[in-house]
Amino acid sequence: MTESLEPGPRLGEFVYDVANGCVGEYRETHEGRVWLRPIGGGYEWTTEPGSVRRPTDAELVRARVRAANRDSRTR
Repeated sequence: MTESLEPGPRLGEFVYDVANGCVGEYRETHEGRVWLRPIGGGYEWTTEPGSVRRPTDAELVRARVRAANRDSRTR
């Protein structure tokens, strides 16, 4: 079972966006939307506050591997 994010995520904390199935780095909550950035950088996206939770260890590892692979292809 994953932990909820009550009262909310901290700046820089990794969260899982249930709405799109991605792990992102929490940036801010603004005007009722949560702003996230991909691990390793990239374009930010928004989601609903109720759609984020702490990632499982497996989700976080997969996201970090994806980011490392993406980084190695762009070099």
